Amino acid sequence: MSADGGPVRSSCGVELTQVSSLIDPCGFSYVVVVGGILHHGDQSNGAVVEYLRLANRSRVPLIGICTGVIALIKSGLMNRKRCCVSWFHSRDVAAEFPSVVPVSDQLFVVDGDRITCAGGGGAIDLAAWLVARHLGSAVALKSLHILMIDRPRQPEAAQPQSPAIPRARDRRVQRAILLIEQMIEDPPTLTRLACHVGVSARQLHRLFKREFGVGASGFARQYRLLHGRHLLKETSLRIADIAMECGFSDLPHFHRAFLSAYGMRPSEFRKAARCEPVARASTVSFR
Repeated sequence: MSADGGPVRSSCGVELTQVSSLIDPCGFSYVVVVGGILHHGDQSNGAVVEYLRLANRSRVPLIGICTGVIALIKSGLMNRKRCCVSWFHSRDVAAEFPSVVPVSDQLFVVDGDRITCAGGGGAIDLAAWLVARHLGSAVALKSLHILMIDRPRQPEAAQPQSPAIPRARDRRVQRAILLIEQMIEDPPTLTRLACHVGVSARQLHRLFKREFGVGASGFARQYRLLHGRHLLKETSLRIADIAMECGFSDLPHFHRAFLSAYGMRPSEFRKAARCEPVARASTVSFR
């Protein structure tokens, strides 16, 4: 549907032509919102916003897919709600929309009559969850098999991690790593990490030790140093600013940690990084 019934162009450029005008939302079990591209100006449409508010007043559950979540937020329909966003957009959403609770360590989030999804392949898992909810798990599984997908992932399944982070097998470790990444400037304590994924601090330490040969706190420290090394090589940021961005309390603390990990000071690494063979010689291992 579109406000005027005309074609709708997706964010990847594909134009959808079989589009109707806005239909009474009471005729639907759900209304699904697909958003546009972030930071491309105001893409909201007054008629669509009012339609979404009408659906809300009619108690029709609303689903936001990918940046469709932003459309729901801007329509005032997500206040104090948990909303699923990609880890890639997590910081932007948290900074711009303090009235919502962004969740970026799950594929999709169900908060009452609001269902939000980070997009991508997660939309398939959400669709399968809806099919199972109304038609049963056997029908949902058959639907996935037709798509050559062997099994559904549940809402709390972790989003794929940043390519810079080693892949973990345990779902609890995956979710903890995503939080470490998202809070790199203000590192979470081991207790907070453990509470976030629903285990004890001691158990989380053991899980990380089994995956990477280092506990959760050690992993977080190594990841912050890895990020700092990337910033030293790829940006012209002041070293003091890099230290703060990587969650170190002061520059001397960052200097000592970096020297211990890589055998050279941050300034020496930045200088050496201009010589590619030397830069490649400095590697990070979580083992």
